[in-house]
Amino acid sequence: MKIILKEEVINLGAIGEIVQVADGYGRNFLIPKGLAIKATAGNLRQFEAEKATWLKKALAMKKSAEGVKDVIEAVTLEFEMKAGEEGKLFGSVTSKDIVQAFSEKGVEVDKRKIVIGESLRSLGEHTIGIKLHSEVLANVKVTITREGGDIVPEELPEEDNPDQEVSEGEDVAGDEVASEEESSESDKSEEEK
Repeated sequence: MKIILKEEVINLGAIGEIVQVADGYGRNFLIPKGLAIKATAGNLRQFEAEKATWLKKALAMKKSAEGVKDVIEAVTLEFEMKAGEEGKLFGSVTSKDIVQAFSEKGVEVDKRKIVIGESLRSLGEHTIGIKLHSEVLANVKVTITREGGDIVPEELPEEDNPDQEVSEGEDVAGDEVASEEESSESDKSEEEK
């Protein structure tokens, strides 16, 4: 089914584009929601007559998205998460977490417009995108720290390592101790003499 888009639809097209979609998607979703009209001869003529109005609307939406982009890019999101020794998170930062963090800062963002390349599963600084318009992408800095404020995992110094191995023949204080096998062998050799 060919349709004319009345609104921008993510991953489909911008206002005024004529696109081919599955019949069910057009008939059951796009047309009833007012996002598109069927591309018939009459609708195409009407679209051509109203094209200037639609293009002005598209331009206004783009300018609005560029204004919102400046506001969004000024925000830095910070999360404190539990993490393992190598800086891997127990879990991840999701789109839902990002929307909630924006909402706490007074900025409303649609969850579906968040573009995360790969899931945020490690400590450090990350950059995510928010697709505000087909031609406008805002980049947001996300900082993930370990609970308690550390960004990078710390290494234990060797002297403070509690798992230090004790070699056989030494006790914890470092004194040499004869093993039971050595003492029993020396007793046997004395008995044989």
